[in-house]
Amino acid sequence: MNLKQCDNFNYAADQYAVQYLYGKERQEFKEWISTGHLKEQLSRKERITYHYRSKPNPNQHEFFEAQAVKIYQDEKHFFALVGFRHIDDIMEKETTIQNQLKQALDETRLSNEIISAIAKSYCSIYRIDVQKDFFEEVSNDSEIHKLTGNRGCASEKLYQLCDTMVAPKYRPLIRPFLDVSTLSARLKTEECISTEYRMCDGSWHRMLFTVKKRDQSGNVTHVLCTVRSISDSKRREEDLNFAAEAAKREAEMKTRFLATMSHDIRTPLNGIIGMVNMGNQYADDPQMQQKIREKAMEALKYLVSLVNDVLDMNKLQSGELKDQQILFDLTMVLRELNQIYDERAAKKGIRYEVDWKNSTYSHSALIGNPVYLGRILSNVMDNAIKFSQAGSVITVWVKEETLDDGRAFFTFYCKDQGVGMSEDFIAHAFDMFSQESKTSRSRYEGTGLGLAITKQLVDRMDGSIELKSEVGVGTTVIVKIPFKIDTQDKNSNLSDKPVSLDDYSVEGIRALVVEDNELNMEIARCILEDSGMEVTCAVDGQEAVEIFEDCCFKKMHGR
Repeated sequence: MNLKQCDNFNYAADQYAVQYLYGKERQEFKEWISTGHLKEQLSRKERITYHYRSKPNPNQHEFFEAQAVKIYQDEKHFFALVGFRHIDDIMEKETTIQNQLKQALDETRLSNEIISAIAKSYCSIYRIDVQKDFFEEVSNDSEIHKLTGNRGCASEKLYQLCDTMVAPKYRPLIRPFLDVSTLSARLKTEECISTEYRMCDGSWHRMLFTVKKRDQSGNVTHVLCTVRSISDSKRREEDLNFAAEAAKREAEMKTRFLATMSHDIRTPLNGIIGMVNMGNQYADDPQMQQKIREKAMEALKYLVSLVNDVLDMNKLQSGELKDQQILFDLTMVLRELNQIYDERAAKKGIRYEVDWKNSTYSHSALIGNPVYLGRILSNVMDNAIKFSQAGSVITVWVKEETLDDGRAFFTFYCKDQGVGMSEDFIAHAFDMFSQESKTSRSRYEGTGLGLAITKQLVDRMDGSIELKSEVGVGTTVIVKIPFKIDTQDKNSNLSDKPVSLDDYSVEGIRALVVEDNELNMEIARCILEDSGMEVTCAVDGQEAVEIFEDCCFKKMHGR
């Protein structure tokens, strides 16, 4: 082909490209079909092809293939034969195949991403050939899961992990599970098996063997071994177990409460009924009548004490009791308690002593809750008297430990020579209705709630209580409670002399008693009128308001 022929060919190709091809396709086609390119390519090849897309022709063909074939003129010269054909059918098939491949690739990539995301929840992943006892580690920390290159004997790897990472207590239990030689048999009818164990660092893990491949006989040949942390789920399981145990204990407590209350309420009530019947039989015997009244009063006081204890315990558990912080005199509180319990101990033939030699405290003006403190110490000394025999000694004393933050810890001691407590009982002495033996309820009068209430009160005051006891020797109760020290004048707002109602007269004072119980109203009226008061009674709040308005407001009919 001479120069003019080449120019004509190139011109014709340019015109074709301009008329039928799109912009980008046009330039690439012109470069491919140029005589220079054809000559250069065919000098090295026998045939070259080029696929392109054109504007649709009248037959709606868009995709074409151009082929250039070398035809020899002689040994040194050759011609290029260029031909064209439409390939729409071929391209349609190729496009379909490409779309299918793309869809398969997308699905594979999605599946791989899902598997990789799941793999991240595992600490370790191993692919194990059961027959060859061979493992390969699978990466669990990348977007695409892959082999890490860590491989070797599966049994050695698993036992190494067991001996170095599993807590010693669980190693004898986990080693049989790791036996690769028995995996095929253990997975004969299962698709997976698992076990849980504790690690040396205290965390919990679960190991799972999952069947990956079986042979024609159904025997397992390959498994996937995965390890994941289950510490959070274990913690939730423990919380649920704890809640279940707490609910069980609460149910048992309610059952015991009802059983105990039914006995403790019925017994004194039956005694009171019996005393009333005896009073009718000995109506003309003043001494017997006095004795009957005293016995009935003892039973009634026990009932009141029982009800008060139950109500107090309920208020403590429900948080209804408010912890009031007020200024009080510790010396006055202890003086009143010592007077009360000295008398009670004397009635039982017990010597009550205050150990002034060991009692050392320099602050008496304190800020805290004297009501709680009085109840705590009263319960402790009640028990000391209750469980001590005549002729024994009860010793009490107190010590102070001053802190730098304006507070002081006061430690109250109560030592008796009573029956004592065993170590087993001390462990649950602060439980409701706890008593040393089944016979204690009949031998020693009480509700079994005293120490439980005491412990609750001590806890509310940020204190502590300790029991030291020996059966047949006695018990020492140690109560330690913090109080704020009053920094003002020691005598401000405090009085060494307790206030007594005997110093005041209520004679002539008018009182409005509101009570819906007829018996209680009659008792209140009698007590107040004996004191010289003028009493008006109302059975409910509405009647009380009407009486109050009638007495106090103008244009009413009060006096």
